[in-house]
Amino acid sequence: VLKDYNKNNFWNHDLNRINELAKNNKNIIRLGFIPSEDLISIYNLATVFTMPSLYEGFGLPILEAMAFGLPSILPGGGGLAWAAKDGALYFKDEDHKDLAQKIELLGNSRELRANLSKNCYKRLAEDQMNHKIQAVRLCDEMLNVLKNISKIGEIKISHLN
Repeated sequence: VLKDYNKNNFWNHDLNRINELAKNNKNIIRLGFIPSEDLISIYNLATVFTMPSLYEGFGLPILEAMAFGLPSILPGGGGLAWAAKDGALYFKDEDHKDLAQKIELLGNSRELRANLSKNCYKRLAEDQMNHKIQAVRLCDEMLNVLKNISKIGEIKISHLN
């Protein structure tokens, strides 16, 4: 568990609060850093993945969870929702009761978990999620921009002559 961090930093406010609430709660296990080989086992044993971060733009943990077909519970909107799309349930920001209801709903419904799991694999198969396809698209767009800049430069140069 992360103990050596700047407790006065604004971005660590939530971590401070969680540490305070969890320190005497035997039902909460704070694992801290997990080596990759252990992380695979944890994902394989998990039933549901939740990432109730309000500050996350985009995170690798959601992609890792999706790769294991883990249905997720995430805050609505932002990069996490873009990544997961139909592979997750979404809770209202800062609404712990809504989050708890979503956890209970997903935990109690094998059918819902199975549907969301299938959606994880479908999402990961989409072209948007394929880094090779996206790299080719980015290169094509960059070439088009360079061609357009070159044409504009030729027009300006011809006006100067």
